[in-house]
Amino acid sequence: LWDTWIDFRSNPGGILKVGGSSRVDEYPVVEPRGTFRHPELETFPKKRVALIGHSAGGWISRVYLSSRGYGGKTYNGSKYVHSLVTLGTPHAAAPGPAFEGVSWVNQEDVPV
Repeated sequence: LWDTWIDFRSNPGGILKVGGSSRVDEYPVVEPRGTFRHPELETFPKKRVALIGHSAGGWISRVYLSSRGYGGKTYNGSKYVHSLVTLGTPHAAAPGPAFEGVSWVNQEDVPV
């Protein structure tokens, strides 16, 4: 709980802004901590996975699939994912900073 409070207090924009801005293109670049296994470095056969995202996890998964830079980082996850299922995900943009990410991801073409 203390970590959450410190994060809240140290975010210059408060809870509605990331790194002082509500605009996706102005988000700071944040590198994850720790180590993660990367599919390209594994010795098992190359397989793609299905992603299932609920609520914000659905549009965040769409960001991961994109080849565009989001907040200074490009994920290109589509080469690792064969399908995406979203449940209760807000795909329509609405006013306010909480939906800036949804507006950004809606600029992507929908794959057929």
